[in-house]
Amino acid sequence: MGSRASAEEARERIAAALDAIDAAHAVLRDTSSDVVGNNFRVDVAERLETQLRANRGLMYRFFGEIADPPDGGESIPAVRARLQARLRVTPGEVVRRFKLAARIRPRV
Repeated sequence: MGSRASAEEARERIAAALDAIDAAHAVLRDTSSDVVGNNFRVDVAERLETQLRANRGLMYRFFGEIADPPDGGESIPAVRARLQARLRVTPGEVVRRFKLAARIRPRV
């Protein structure tokens, strides 16, 4: 899963990586693709699909860790409403994600 870091180091590394992804998304949104040709667009679609799958896997990893915190953090009831509000999803969607994360998350 990666090298061990202190909680603060892990937070900083994850936040920095997410900031870089946000910046890259901004570039993609702001750059016109109407002159690049369909071969390039297909290449981009393939990469975006791969990234979408990687993001989905990461999301389920975090949902699994929220449901069963390896660091002894808050459990599901304490964060469920916060997740619904922050992700702007229905309660049923939060439950669905928790269930799927539980099925696919490796056990320690």
